[in-house]
Amino acid sequence: MPEVHILYVGRYFGHLNEHEHEHDFFQIFLPSSDKVYVQSHGKPCLCDPARSFYFVAPGCPHTLLLQDGEILSPGTFHCALDCKFTVSDPGLAEKLARLPLILDRPPLCDELAEWIIRTAAARDEHSQELMESLLSSFLLFLLDKPGEMPDTELLYVPDTTVRFGNVNITMLTEYIDKHYAEKITLERLTHLACMNKTSLCHAFRCVLGMSPIAYVNFRRMEVARRMLLDTQVSISEIAARVGYRNVNHFCRNFKEKEGLAPSAYRSHNLRTLNNCRDEILHRDIYDRDLSDESTEEGERRLSDGLKYLNN
Repeated sequence: MPEVHILYVGRYFGHLNEHEHEHDFFQIFLPSSDKVYVQSHGKPCLCDPARSFYFVAPGCPHTLLLQDGEILSPGTFHCALDCKFTVSDPGLAEKLARLPLILDRPPLCDELAEWIIRTAAARDEHSQELMESLLSSFLLFLLDKPGEMPDTELLYVPDTTVRFGNVNITMLTEYIDKHYAEKITLERLTHLACMNKTSLCHAFRCVLGMSPIAYVNFRRMEVARRMLLDTQVSISEIAARVGYRNVNHFCRNFKEKEGLAPSAYRSHNLRTLNNCRDEILHRDIYDRDLSDESTEEGERRLSDGLKYLNN
């Protein structure tokens, strides 16, 4: 198996990149919508998400963008898989670096991607080893048949520290995940990282596709969505619990990210859930009625048959 080391696994969710950048590791984007595309060297590169995907080699300038005028529905993942990794074998790394930016999806591509995501989410003792084995199989498919195309939401790897240059991304995201309800400033994060704001923001955008403060807001919105659907806590209380002192500020930010105000998001999703429950209940009653009718009809026919034989 090729020797690979996974730095990050997730489903790309949140802010898209604003500026082209490059890095010293490989990256795989499996887009989940044709609204999302990659721009490289200032040129848009479009692929069919059902047939192809993006394979970014080290040193390749790129950014992930959303087509003008397009809006993804609330809660939509931009990519079914976002995987960042390095390759220790120089020969293998050289072969992979020669692959084009847009590739045909290899056999079992979607299945392998889903297995990698689920393994990352499981956080088991052997998750890292299993994910890298699955990714190795994925890479073997790519090298066996590259299939060059014409040029036209957060799971972290367990027991792995993601770094970008001198920035310990894992340490900072774990701090944010634990303290998102507190006041987190860029100054505080630069102090923890022991570096200037520019370098810190650049590292965050290259690894996570968003600024440090955008990640703070993303984590807060993620918790707020769960609380809106899983609890009866008031909007003002949810705002306070996720770190907003001003409920109006929270509502504006939530609507900007989700497309709906918090109260509308709660009622819409709960109404959808209740409708689904009603439909399931209706179908269950309907099916039982049919079953009862068929049973009665069968008994009647059996009775008629016995009467005929007796006569």
